[in-house]
Amino acid sequence: MKLWKLACLSFLSLLLINCGSSSSSDNSKKTSETIVIDQSPDENLAIPDNTVVSSYQVLLIGNSHVASNDLPALIERFIKLGKPNAKVSVERLSNYNYLDNRINDGVTLEEIERKNWSHVVLQGQKYSQSKSVLYSTREAEKWIYLIKQRGITPILFPEHPQRGSTWEAQYVHDIHLSIKNNQQSCVAPVGLGWNEVLSQLPDLTLHAPDGNHAAYAGSVFTALVFYQVITGELADALPYSDKIKLDNSTQARLGEIASQILDEYQACDY
Repeated sequence: MKLWKLACLSFLSLLLINCGSSSSSDNSKKTSETIVIDQSPDENLAIPDNTVVSSYQVLLIGNSHVASNDLPALIERFIKLGKPNAKVSVERLSNYNYLDNRINDGVTLEEIERKNWSHVVLQGQKYSQSKSVLYSTREAEKWIYLIKQRGITPILFPEHPQRGSTWEAQYVHDIHLSIKNNQQSCVAPVGLGWNEVLSQLPDLTLHAPDGNHAAYAGSVFTALVFYQVITGELADALPYSDKIKLDNSTQARLGEIASQILDEYQACDY
């Protein structure tokens, strides 16, 4: 009888130790994420100014709009063209999630902490095309806060309007301005710039056949906007590049419009 009781007690002790160990490990992981991700972004830190650095390490976080026509490669090409002595690397994390879905995905924060980024571009704020729903911007504000804590320049990316819906540019831009008002960040006037290109160069194809994503020329223009926001250098001062599949005149006009729109709508309040 004593042996049986001893065996039972040993078994129960082992079971409790194993259960406790597993529970402790899970809670520890969850607590770690909570401390980092869910801390309140009530402190509105200033935007770190990394326009003049020896190493431009840029990360684009978003959905398919940051992947169209290999946008990171275009941005990298322009930075290398305008800053030939700088080290340049532009990468993307585009697993097609919106910013609110990334808060506890276990991937996005890890990517932000993987490297000493100089700039992080955030795209994927939800918005209602019918204007009937107001989606939370709190998650985007949390990402901006966490990025600034690490000395990185945050840049919001209001995507371009869909074909035939030029009104979306101002609507989406205003949503991102409301985020900036709550948590200081750069806001790249991409959509407003697209409207200007459509007005000045009506024969240039900016949209892909689906009417939603960017055609090559559209991505080139978006990259020019980001070049100026990231480096602080004028896009219209960039020389012609034979690696960009647009003629000299078109490249020059897109650079002029990018600088024009950024003169009208300042991206960063340093």
